Amino acid sequence: MEISKQKSNEKKTPAKGGLSPKVQPLLWLAGLVLSLFIFFAGAIGKGGFTGASDNVASWSMVTYLNDAKAEGDFPLWIPYVFGGMPSYASLFTTGVRWWDFSTQAFLYTTRFFGWLFSSDLARVIIFYAFYAIGMFLLMRHKKHSRAVAFITAFAAVFSTYVITWVMIGHNTKPIVLAMFPYVFLFLEKLRDKFSLVTSVLLALALHFMLEGTHVQMTLYAAISVGIYFLFQLINHLNSKRDLFKVLVSASILLIVVGYAFMMSSDRYLSTLEYTPHSVRGTAPLKQHIEKHVDKPSRDYRYSTMWSYEPSETFSMLVPGFYGNKPIEFQGEEQMFYFGAKESEDSPPYMGVGILMLAILGFGFYRKDPFVQSLFAMSIVSLTMSFGKFSPGGSAWYIVLGMFAGMIYILYQFRKGCMNKVLFGFLTAIFLVYVTNLIGLHSFDMFKLYDMMFWNLPMFYTFRAPSMALAILHFAVPILAGYGITGIITRSNEASKTQNILAYVTLGGAVLFLIMGVVYSSAFQTTYNTYILQKFAPMLQGQQLPAEISEGLWDAMISDWYMSAFFLIVVAASIYLLIKKKITQTVFLATLILVTVVDLWRVDARAMNPSEDVDEETLFAPYKDFYETIRNNDKSLYRISDLTVQNENMLSYFRLQSVGGYHAAKLRVYQDVLDLANMDNFAGSTSKLVNPFLWNLMNVKYVIVPGQDGRPIIQPNPTALPRAFFVSNAVVEEPLNILAHLKTGDFNPTDTVFIEKALAQQVQAIDSGAVAKAEVKEFKNQYIKIQTENPGNNFLFISEVYYEPSWKAYIDGKEVPIHKANYAFRGIVVPAGKHTVEMRFKSENFETGRTLSLAGNIIGVLLLAGGLFIERRKKPEVLPEDEA
Repeated sequence: MEISKQKSNEKKTPAKGGLSPKVQPLLWLAGLVLSLFIFFAGAIGKGGFTGASDNVASWSMVTYLNDAKAEGDFPLWIPYVFGGMPSYASLFTTGVRWWDFSTQAFLYTTRFFGWLFSSDLARVIIFYAFYAIGMFLLMRHKKHSRAVAFITAFAAVFSTYVITWVMIGHNTKPIVLAMFPYVFLFLEKLRDKFSLVTSVLLALALHFMLEGTHVQMTLYAAISVGIYFLFQLINHLNSKRDLFKVLVSASILLIVVGYAFMMSSDRYLSTLEYTPHSVRGTAPLKQHIEKHVDKPSRDYRYSTMWSYEPSETFSMLVPGFYGNKPIEFQGEEQMFYFGAKESEDSPPYMGVGILMLAILGFGFYRKDPFVQSLFAMSIVSLTMSFGKFSPGGSAWYIVLGMFAGMIYILYQFRKGCMNKVLFGFLTAIFLVYVTNLIGLHSFDMFKLYDMMFWNLPMFYTFRAPSMALAILHFAVPILAGYGITGIITRSNEASKTQNILAYVTLGGAVLFLIMGVVYSSAFQTTYNTYILQKFAPMLQGQQLPAEISEGLWDAMISDWYMSAFFLIVVAASIYLLIKKKITQTVFLATLILVTVVDLWRVDARAMNPSEDVDEETLFAPYKDFYETIRNNDKSLYRISDLTVQNENMLSYFRLQSVGGYHAAKLRVYQDVLDLANMDNFAGSTSKLVNPFLWNLMNVKYVIVPGQDGRPIIQPNPTALPRAFFVSNAVVEEPLNILAHLKTGDFNPTDTVFIEKALAQQVQAIDSGAVAKAEVKEFKNQYIKIQTENPGNNFLFISEVYYEPSWKAYIDGKEVPIHKANYAFRGIVVPAGKHTVEMRFKSENFETGRTLSLAGNIIGVLLLAGGLFIERRKKPEVLPEDEA
């Protein structure tokens, strides 16, 4: 049944003394925004979540950004982490992008709230508010009542998986997700009727999504939109008129996507330039050398970190099944997680009642192409989230289950309860998984993730497959809204089918409670085995404290009973509504109350706000220690800090470090960490521990923990200068160069290893000859070195090698930069006194900045023109039941 054909209970004109129809939606929207500030009120008052590692990493860049702004530079290279790396192209930091004034206006809206509440958390909350408002508007456009739209929006924004992002410092994800509903809202509007204003608004939504700088989430949005159009296209093949509409809206989307990219081109042209040189665009060197896969540029191990094991989906019913619920241990409440995933901050819980309503929603409206696409998005995202845990062909029980499901699908199709499109889609999936796709790399049965990893462009560059669940948490609340609307519609019909619905939902809820009782009485030993398997490596043969095992068991069982209780309440309210025992108002009020209590009880578990922490107090304990180093030695040098957990913190104090914290560092540097580190630090993603490399990289100070636990500064008197001449340049294989760096079996002042023969011969330096290089000026994107040398000599510069953008000049003339000692730079300098300069110049960035400015100007003109056209049109009179 089409929702648009249903009668609405919302009147166009208010009852006597009632509120205007224009005011009522604003009250619902105000309720959504207010709920966010109520939930986070305590955290806002305490200073938010600045203690989260990702927040510390971001705040550490404040002084770097401020310095660049004061000098009039847009920061593109940061020298403070990992010996130096691109900052803007790696999506590490962003300066003031005045040319992208549409994004600046959007972001300043959120910053206003941060200023108003004196809390950065309030700024991030506004992105969630945008998300909630978008979900509300999308549901209203799909003809759902305000109450249903409210429940949908509330459930979406407070899904535990989603709301936890702000608590752990993942502040870019909410920006991208906030635009999801607007993209689908504008696509739906364009499918119905073309509008220049709507097209520009769609472009802005996509542009803001891109500006969220979370490319992985943006790719998932693209996958979702692709699924949406696939179902729209298939469902309208029989109607030329409707098919034309779909094709037109798809064409508009392609144009709009290109335009949105144009407005963000300064950022993404830079990123495209950087990706092939980053850990996300190139596999480890060892994998290249061994060639153990036919696509060595793809690192499967890296990309599948943080995958969900299929059994962990049970956390969607019982949020504490794998931990992540505070238990009492050693006199304080602590959180433990023992799922197969490397770590987890919160369960993927979206409300057990919401999940049941979503299943009903799909059942009620399974012939609606929009609902079909939401269902497909849910299945695809869930399957992608399994990553390395995707069940293979040996999982016979899944194969049997799929055959049973296919039989049921066929039965439904024969009864006429399923349309041809959905039947064809499900049949195609079944045949693909049973027979495998010929010609696709590593497409094992049920391994959708593997198929996408090996064959989908850009997909392989991301890690954390579990992040795909963001799509599921977007789709399920909308399906739940359809479920609520379907229940209300059917409650007005007296039929045997409705009675079956009432009894089945209530019976299913009671059955879930019975399962909990059975599990609690017979499976505690099995459950403890799960816990031991996770903690065994850390226990090293010792027994797991009973406090932990019993605490996790009790927490899980109480969660099971609570979920069963909420499920029974929802099912009972459905039963009573169908039996005419309660009104629709009571039914909706019950659902709102259950949704709020159920989600907030789980959401609050991960909330651990900082205690009155701001930028000053966060770094205050380290200020005297690090500033002592800077004040006592103002020369050019680096530091290796083995005491601090997050080495980005050194950036705040303008200290250059050989360590750092970033998920997309340069591949050459990660190769050094992998293969040239000390054995016990091999493969580290943050710390370089090798005295030979410390010397080579100008590390003058090493910070180690003292006997009392306090950090101690150890000078490194053998540290080499930032730039020095070398007598011999030896060609060697990359893997062998890293082996030399690890063992330190050569004199770096005498020999430098290069990977390609030089075009000009390098002369050795006699012992009595003058060969000196002095760094006269050092900035983020500019280095000036004064040299004096006797012949055609090789100058080694211990700055990280980045081919695309660093340019070298001798007396103003550009010369090639050679890759020296695998990860660093070198140039050949002719005899005499010279001025050597190195400048960071990104042509991609400069081109993108021009395109972005042009795109923003065009956008303003198009929006103004569209609004002018709309104003000249006569306003349409809405039917009473659509007001």
